[in-house]
Amino acid sequence: MKRILFSSFLLLAMEYCYGQTSYYWVGGATPASIQTVTNWNTSLDGSGSPRSSSTTATDVLIFDGTNIGGATPATGTVIGPVNGGITCAQIKFINNASVQLVRTSTGTGTITVSGDGSPAEDFLIESGCNISFTSTVGSVRIAMAASNTGRVSGNLSMITPLQARLDNTTSGTAGSFRFTSGATFTTNITAASASYAFGNSTQSSNGWVVFEAGSHLYYNGGFSPHGSGTLFSAIDMRPGSTWHHRATNAVSGVGNFFNRQGYGDIIVENNATLNAMGTIYRAGQCIVEAGASFISAASGQTVILGNLQVDGSFSSPALSSNKLVLAGSSAQSISGSGSISLAGLIVADHATVTLQKSLAVEQSVDIYGKLDFGTNQITGNAGFTAAGAENPIMSTGNLVNGAYFITGNTLFNTSSIGKAISGPGLAANTSIVSFSTTADSVYVSQPLQSTASGVSLNVDNQGATLATANSNGFAATGSVATTGNKLYGDSINYIINAANSAPFGISTAATGNMIRVGSVEINAAVTVNTGLQIYDQLVLNGKLSLRPMDTLHIISGSTISGIFSPSNYIVTDYNNGTGIQSIIQYDGLSSNTTIPLGTANYYLPVTINPLGNSDFSLAVFEGITANGSITGTALTATQKQTLVNAVWNIIRLNGTGDAEVQLNWDAALEGSTFTTLPGTDIGLIRNNGSSWNPPIGTGDNTLNTVTATLNAFGSLSAGAVPQVNPFVFNNLPDKTYGDPDFNGGATSLNTTQPIIYSSSNPAVATIVNGDIHITGAGTTDITASQATDGFYPAASVTNTLTVNRAALTIKADDKLKFEGQPNPTLTATYT
Repeated sequence: MKRILFSSFLLLAMEYCYGQTSYYWVGGATPASIQTVTNWNTSLDGSGSPRSSSTTATDVLIFDGTNIGGATPATGTVIGPVNGGITCAQIKFINNASVQLVRTSTGTGTITVSGDGSPAEDFLIESGCNISFTSTVGSVRIAMAASNTGRVSGNLSMITPLQARLDNTTSGTAGSFRFTSGATFTTNITAASASYAFGNSTQSSNGWVVFEAGSHLYYNGGFSPHGSGTLFSAIDMRPGSTWHHRATNAVSGVGNFFNRQGYGDIIVENNATLNAMGTIYRAGQCIVEAGASFISAASGQTVILGNLQVDGSFSSPALSSNKLVLAGSSAQSISGSGSISLAGLIVADHATVTLQKSLAVEQSVDIYGKLDFGTNQITGNAGFTAAGAENPIMSTGNLVNGAYFITGNTLFNTSSIGKAISGPGLAANTSIVSFSTTADSVYVSQPLQSTASGVSLNVDNQGATLATANSNGFAATGSVATTGNKLYGDSINYIINAANSAPFGISTAATGNMIRVGSVEINAAVTVNTGLQIYDQLVLNGKLSLRPMDTLHIISGSTISGIFSPSNYIVTDYNNGTGIQSIIQYDGLSSNTTIPLGTANYYLPVTINPLGNSDFSLAVFEGITANGSITGTALTATQKQTLVNAVWNIIRLNGTGDAEVQLNWDAALEGSTFTTLPGTDIGLIRNNGSSWNPPIGTGDNTLNTVTATLNAFGSLSAGAVPQVNPFVFNNLPDKTYGDPDFNGGATSLNTTQPIIYSSSNPAVATIVNGDIHITGAGTTDITASQATDGFYPAASVTNTLTVNRAALTIKADDKLKFEGQPNPTLTATYT
């Protein structure tokens, strides 16, 4: 009741201000002519006065759903024949009114709405009201003046085999008639001669009917609600509105359908086919339900800013050049259980698109933004281009606030489609989505924010991003399985989400073994298929394996990041036979930086902190050798006891000055003696080309690190610090001719001065593979009393067993026996 009183108050106020009189329908639900003046009354209950004339241009006509019978209260659907012409200032449908406008005789019944000059809507359908044009004998028209306004917040339908129309004039104002959120319009006009719900180019103004966000248009067949005329559309489908395509549209004789227009969401339903007749400059979400089809125009673009879900079919005509352009400012996906077959595909700069199904493309694929293939593929005969970063092209253009096109440019053309455009009055993350030679117009993905002429504009591209979870990566059978030429531009970006051995795209005409990329994110165990230069960043969340001969080049200013671990690092693989090894080249190091390298088996990182800006190459291999090279002579098992069994090759390519270097290893590579030592007894060792220098720096045998300040680099490892105390032979067992060869029992902790045995009389003892071999005869026992007097009996020929070490002690009761020759003398020497 309060709402009714408030509405009545407003109406009375308007009448007072503009000299109008409001009349309520009191003719009841049964067919009663709206021309009959007694069917209208100034009072809702019929107690007032009827209309004085059916053509009074200042009257306000109201259908109020709370009472349609006047003195005999009634509700229900009004069937109101329009068998002649009537005129009013305004017509309103309020309070859940339900009205069918019909004509029961041949000809056209016209309701002329002349307007009242006020801001209030001259044609109004409130929320909850249902108004329909349903004639089966004659036609019904509502003619609105050029300055009129209208609003539909309820439901309006035109379902008739005859003509029906609501129009204004060609001089009317764009956007003067609005379908608001929640409003619906249903059309199925199938007259013998052309009839368009909101007029054609000779009857109404372009874009005078606006479908706002949240409104719905249901096309159930017949003539187009766009109307007809060259590039004419009576309606403007704003973002957030929805076109429901429930019947197959003809491609001629029924007006314009999807021809150089923009839309909100498009849903193809009810086994219908949507036949686009030209470029679609803008659509939000596009859904093609099971059994339904979307067929693009033969040329131009089909621009989608939201998700594309196809459970039916989405295709281009045979031999067409139409391109699907995905240019949303928020994430988009392509999904569904149906089929997608395109002439061309463009993923615009700033767009982020995820493939949740595979699709076929016959002509061309151009990626400027981000395309995540997942496990899916693009197949077909198309060529494939992932565009690299480009320098901006500068031009000027004219803007109109709220429009989606820029006029007056002289440089941008079809080659600019998909690229980013920026300048004053343009929203961030805007892309070019189409081009028209008419007025040199470019169409953009977001509405313009100001009106201005000669605005400076830049068009560029920051480089495509390709993501894949395909086990074949970007091999020929992987994500990009098209048969045309492929071009992967410089500085494009990659995100690798599945283990594979082809994580990077290789251009068809590429030569050499190096590509240039922007950023790379590794989220699985991957083996590269090319060397690469990183110009932005490498993010490691998995193991990245370089093949022998590959180079991973981190350009100055770029970084390696991630949570480095035995699962997340870079393998610098190598060939033991040829000595060929992959390397990491890291330019512009000027601060403490960890390079997460390793072998196929172990994570062996290096941390470098140079005093000045320096470039380094780095690699590591297992199996320490005498000269520090992969093909060098392997150290013996005895020698490895006091070492880490790996070699880091670190070379400074540019720069000077000291650099602090830290090596980190896996405990499994430690020698048996090394692993028992405290951190104070280990250090960093450097190879001098033939042997290893003494350890320097400091170590931590708990964290498995050694750290030292270097000015010269090369082959590095970790080894034990020389011991200062004399060593002691282990107990020597009795030995007799014929016994197996044996080790002297001495252990050296000096990695640069290992134990070396020699014999002064090979007839008694020889050295075989570092062990002592007994060759003579005769026996000598060494007792405690003889320990300080030498060997007894004395020999005329001195036979010397030399231990290359600083000191030697023979423990009491130890025995050394030789047979058949004079007894040798056992001595110790310094070296």
